[in-house]
Amino acid sequence: MTASDVVRAMMRAGYPRDEIYDMLVEAGLKGEQAQLLIERIIVEFDQRNLVSRPSRIAAEVSRLFLESFDNFVQEVRSRADQFSLKQDIMRNELEKLKRALATLARQPRTKRK
Repeated sequence: MTASDVVRAMMRAGYPRDEIYDMLVEAGLKGEQAQLLIERIIVEFDQRNLVSRPSRIAAEVSRLFLESFDNFVQEVRSRADQFSLKQDIMRNELEKLKRALATLARQPRTKRK
């Protein structure tokens, strides 16, 4: 098995380019050689109209990640809504205090003994 066979297999399995590159460099290829090999295989894939197909495990991981991410987004939005509501309540209370202070400021002062 050659490095190009490994690259083809990884591309067919849906591995991203950076992971393929890292694997080749860790296996001993120089960075430029790894990049050229990946580019050559990409051109080959394009010419033959080959498509990467992520494995079932990758699809399941992606589904679980998206589900977890959606839950996270919902939680963040919920907390943001709660924060916004609390902020509105505080703003209303501050306005009440300003009006009360303005009312007090308009009242005549009495002299203290």
